[in-house]
Amino acid sequence: MKFLLKTSFLVLISLAAFESYAQKRKPRKEVVVVSRGRVVKKVHKTHVVVAHKGVDYRYVNGVFYKPRNSKFVVVGAPVGVRVRTLPVSHIRIYVRSNPFYYYNGIFYRKIVNSDEYEVVQPPVGARVSELPEGTEMIILDGQKYFELDGYYYQEVITNSNELNYEVVRNP
Repeated sequence: MKFLLKTSFLVLISLAAFESYAQKRKPRKEVVVVSRGRVVKKVHKTHVVVAHKGVDYRYVNGVFYKPRNSKFVVVGAPVGVRVRTLPVSHIRIYVRSNPFYYYNGIFYRKIVNSDEYEVVQPPVGARVSELPEGTEMIILDGQKYFELDGYYYQEVITNSNELNYEVVRNP
C-alpha cells in the first residue's frame, strides 16, 4: 500500500511539473499569408524598408507593403527589388537546373557573390503546388489559365498524380 501511495505521489508531482513547463513554453510561430490588396494601418515592427524605383516598400517575411497616404497596401513584389532574407516558408524550385526560391506567388533568385535575393519574373516552366489568394482563373481561347500579377499558370498533373501549376508564357 505504501508503494502504491508513493508511486501515485510521484506521478502527481511529475504531472504538475510537466503542466508548469507546458504553460511556460512559447507557442510556435505561425505563418500567416497576407492577401494582396489588403490595406493596413501599421506594418509589423520587424519590417525592413526596401527602396525600389522611388518607392520605400516595407518588407516582412515575404510580404511587400506599399505606402498609400497614411496606410499601407499589400502588393505583389516588384521585379528587380532585392532583399537580404527569404520568407520562412519559401521553397526551392529548379527550372532547367537553375535554382529559384518561391513563396506566395513571388520568385526570388540569389545574387551571385552577394547576400541578397532579387525578385524575378516567374520563370516559364516553374511548377508550384499552390497559388496564392487573389489568383484569378480565366478562360482564353478555350484554355483555362490562372493569372496573378500579370503572369499565367496552367494546371498540370505530375508523375505522382498530384496537381501542380506551371508558369506559361503570356497567352
